[in-house]
Amino acid sequence: MRTILPGLPSPHLQALATGYCQNASESGPRRITVYISGPAISILSPSPASPSHLLQTIYDDDPTPLQCVALDEPTAKIAVITTSGTGRIYKPTINTLLPINSPEREPRWVLQGTFSSSPSPSHPATLSWGSDGELLVSSSSSLQLWQTSRPEGDIHLSWSQPLPNPAKMALLSYDSAYIASVGRYDKLVKVWRRLSYGSGGAGTEEGVDGARFDFVYLRHGDVVTRLEWRKRPRHEGQTVENVLWTVDCKGRVKLWVGGDGHGMRELRLWGVELGMRMGWVVQGGI
Repeated sequence: MRTILPGLPSPHLQALATGYCQNASESGPRRITVYISGPAISILSPSPASPSHLLQTIYDDDPTPLQCVALDEPTAKIAVITTSGTGRIYKPTINTLLPINSPEREPRWVLQGTFSSSPSPSHPATLSWGSDGELLVSSSSSLQLWQTSRPEGDIHLSWSQPLPNPAKMALLSYDSAYIASVGRYDKLVKVWRRLSYGSGGAGTEEGVDGARFDFVYLRHGDVVTRLEWRKRPRHEGQTVENVLWTVDCKGRVKLWVGGDGHGMRELRLWGVELGMRMGWVVQGGI
């Protein structure tokens, strides 16, 4: 069966996101794909009738176009941000009062709240989910961490750090222990290491709620074109060592690992590969 979708994905770095979400089905994890097209957010999931079954289309009220989307696998929350710097969080709901086989019992995403970031049409923002509904937003002038799973239900800024230069990419590790960022044409990857979640003292980068970070630089031989953290464990409650792989414009892959998964020590170089084969192994979760 052919599915008619509302437009092509926008030509942006983060116009599409996909993952296996726990909260998008009553029968277990379910593949969810979401992409942005102009003001529209299209949410898809495979079904017996179609590999690209359209679950829902959300039309953003902001007059400026969407430029970025991110999907949180544990909560199935969707984050989007516009070129004007306005961000929105959508969370899934399921009407359990309807019959199990009813089409209306499919998940529907509703607006949870909004947040604001520094707009820049020439330097698009990026979004990245971490643990416990924590969202990283990189803009033209800062990195921000937003808490989206507070008991009050609001979205709260917990950490903000000005940047001397815009970040092209910024990614949270699955457990929110590290942030990796890189600017356009940079040969150095900046890794922010989380020291605490509460109030802290002087001498570190301290956030709005006292979250503390320090940072190190990871040197690459050429311009870094891609970053990727190891995916979160497949089983809830399981922990794995953080692994960061970086790719430069010549195809050289470097793997960086933490010294201690619990102590959150600095990353160290584990291996170099002239090609993408090693990177695909890390994506596979070993």
